[in-house]
Amino acid sequence: MKIPRTLVTLISCLVLLLSATSNIFLNASSADAATATNLIANPSAETATNSVPADWEEGNWGTNTANFTYLNTGHTGSHSLEVSLTSYSSGDAKWYFDPINVSSNTSYTYNDYYESNIASDVVVQFEDNSGNYTYEDLGAANAASAWTEYSGNFTTPANTANVTVFHLISAVGNLTIDDASLTATPAVVTPPPVAVSPNLYTNPSVETADSTDSTQPANWYQGQWGDNTASFSYLNTGHTGSHSLRIDMSDFSDGGADWSSDYEKVTAGNVYAFSDYYQSNTATQAMVAVLMSDGSTQYIWLGNPYTSDGTWTKFYAQFTMPAGAVSATAYQSISGNGYLTTDDYTLEPYVPASFKNAMVSVTFDDSIGSQYTNGYPVLKSDNIKATFYVISGYVGICDPDVSSICYMTSTQVKDLYKDGEEIGSHTVDHPDLTTLPTASVDQELSQSQTTIESMTGSTSITDFAAPYGDVNLSVLNEVSKYYQSQRGVEVGYNDKSNYDQQNLLVQNVDSDTTVAQVESYIAYAKSTKTYLVLVYHDIDTDATVDPGYDTTPANFKTEMSYLKSSGVTTETMSQAITTIKPQL
Repeated sequence: MKIPRTLVTLISCLVLLLSATSNIFLNASSADAATATNLIANPSAETATNSVPADWEEGNWGTNTANFTYLNTGHTGSHSLEVSLTSYSSGDAKWYFDPINVSSNTSYTYNDYYESNIASDVVVQFEDNSGNYTYEDLGAANAASAWTEYSGNFTTPANTANVTVFHLISAVGNLTIDDASLTATPAVVTPPPVAVSPNLYTNPSVETADSTDSTQPANWYQGQWGDNTASFSYLNTGHTGSHSLRIDMSDFSDGGADWSSDYEKVTAGNVYAFSDYYQSNTATQAMVAVLMSDGSTQYIWLGNPYTSDGTWTKFYAQFTMPAGAVSATAYQSISGNGYLTTDDYTLEPYVPASFKNAMVSVTFDDSIGSQYTNGYPVLKSDNIKATFYVISGYVGICDPDVSSICYMTSTQVKDLYKDGEEIGSHTVDHPDLTTLPTASVDQELSQSQTTIESMTGSTSITDFAAPYGDVNLSVLNEVSKYYQSQRGVEVGYNDKSNYDQQNLLVQNVDSDTTVAQVESYIAYAKSTKTYLVLVYHDIDTDATVDPGYDTTPANFKTEMSYLKSSGVTTETMSQAITTIKPQL
């Protein structure tokens, strides 16, 4: 069959038209790729002022020794950026470009060239319009003895305001980067990802029964030690769902009992958050068991959850996974006659909901004389205002027959107040308030406040710390009648998501706490824009005055010097609360 000439001509025209159209699209695509705008202001670090690369920052946190070098060689041009770690326990170090304004729900590509003698990692930091930070790991980069290109893609979350990228190291070694680029990439329509819970527990709400014994929860185990009698129950009711875990204890002399879950893989140096819901009528404690790389087990105390008076109550704390950690599990145990029921466990990497700026409050418990003689001069020298929680009934006592500790005098307390330090209440006689009838609790709270106000001439003693951190719902109800806040001893950093003015989280500084640890607390709060509360007791070279709770004057001076040099805002508890309230 012959095709008519007119049809042949028409087909030829169409072929030419399609060919031309195809070339237009191909050329447009190539041109777009060739001219994609690099959003990084000084991508090859060639521009500098006084040997400091423009638009680049040094960043490190944790316990490590980092060195940053602006090199006179590079992948291209005459400069590059090197970071090295000569010692490492936790945290990371990196050069990173100044945060860049970007669009939400938009795909971007990050590239750089690097050399390193260890594996490195690339992490994107997103800041939303409210100043909150989230992070996405783009993956590891292998060690490379020659310049090697790294490339990764990400999509900005909703409400993203700006981003930066951390090409970082978290071990002893070095990393050099150059020719970084951040470019927008065409959006690809894909189905929404399936949400994956970061919770490390396999059976966190104990809803799944063991496959071989339906009367027991899957992946959970019973533990009991010491001189006591413990019985374990897998209940058919719970905080949520249809199951929970109960322990009944009797004949208690010492030891304890717990339900604990499987050990799960963790990352050393990272901060984790633990929580559960519980009911109890006796003493309990929250712990983390960490399996170390040398085969040993290390235990971390998180706090003593208060008795819940029959109400489901949430316990929450954070902790830093120690160097050498391989796997871990967290649990709540009972250590007294009574019962403990638990449900809805979480153990997951901590993702802070940041404030506008980081803040640190330095606090002191027990009004020990060394706080005034050894601690106060350091604070004054560094212009740091702190909060001193005073035991009103112990003021001026220095009698070995009454106490081995010399407490501050009324004149010293008054001096602190006049100089702008905050005076808070720590009760009259330092009792465990949870063991007292309500009338006695009320007396400890009100009388302490009245005495301190009379002593200082103040009418605004507004902040309180319970002795030993021991409170329950009844005690907290009484506290709220007299004070705006209750500072606990449970471990963590305060942010928008966990802020509880009646149970402010802290980092306790005791005789086993190193200067490096305190510095890492401050560095972490700075990098995450969270609120850090440090708790000190005795500032003394004599460790027998307050055994286990002493900090040497030399260490305290070094820690406060680091705090001052960090640039983080320091505020008393009252000042910090005033700053935080409008941000909630």
